[in-house]
Amino acid sequence: MTAAIEARAVSKHYSRVPVLERVSFVIEEGAKVALTGANGAGKSTLLSVLSTLALASSGTFQVGGIEADGDSAALRRRIGVLAHSPMLYEEMTPLENLRFFAKLYGVTDGPERARMLLERVGLWRRRDEATHVLSRGMHQRLALARAW
Repeated sequence: MTAAIEARAVSKHYSRVPVLERVSFVIEEGAKVALTGANGAGKSTLLSVLSTLALASSGTFQVGGIEADGDSAALRRRIGVLAHSPMLYEEMTPLENLRFFAKLYGVTDGPERARMLLERVGLWRRRDEATHVLSRGMHQRLALARAW
């Protein structure tokens, strides 16, 4: 099997404070993984580094065969993140949110994909309403569509 994610001695420090120290692991394609640990253990920091939202202080990793030290835009196109906070633009509609993120990440079939994803998560009928009027559950479904 091919490694979906491989981290090699990844470290992250904030102002000389170590948050991650030489983290190494391999996650095989199709594996299900739970990341657990105490508050402040570095779980969110690790996910931020792996999703290229934060730079590692040292070490390397690859996602889907793409090295993190290469083209970060190509790497970001292969990563979907669904966090506790849905990170949506509330003043935009669900359709506008998905089209915006598609353009931002270079998704070539953005409009078609947005329609397919909104249908898949059950939001197609709400596609033209401002996101701020949607329920928390609908926000999560829209964030899931964006991460997909």
